[in-house]
Amino acid sequence: METETTRKTTTLHSAVYTGAALREHIETGGFCALPKRDCLEAVGDYLRGREKRVLGLCGLPGTGRTTLMYQAVAALGLYEDAVCIVCNPGDRMEDIRRFLLGVEQHYIFMDDVDKVPDFQENCGF
Repeated sequence: METETTRKTTTLHSAVYTGAALREHIETGGFCALPKRDCLEAVGDYLRGREKRVLGLCGLPGTGRTTLMYQAVAALGLYEDAVCIVCNPGDRMEDIRRFLLGVEQHYIFMDDVDKVPDFQENCGF
């Protein structure tokens, strides 16, 4: 059983947060103190849908993708039912796919996914 602290796994180089560690990561990062992103409500409505959904955020650096993601987690109170992977270039998509097979949380958030070297070739995972 993994603890509620920041998890570094043997299969991933990326930082993985869930539960209390995710809450602490968001709070200490100051994401909720920033102005609410314009589309936060729309993202929340989308995530509350009954079906499994994939939400990809793209844009230039500094445009607020990460802030929007963490504000959505906080606004919906998804700490226990979400896992957030802050991607590291040391991981491949197959590593992430294998890791996700063992994840029990309903919501999966991936930050800095563009750092994964083979993301574009394998984003269908």
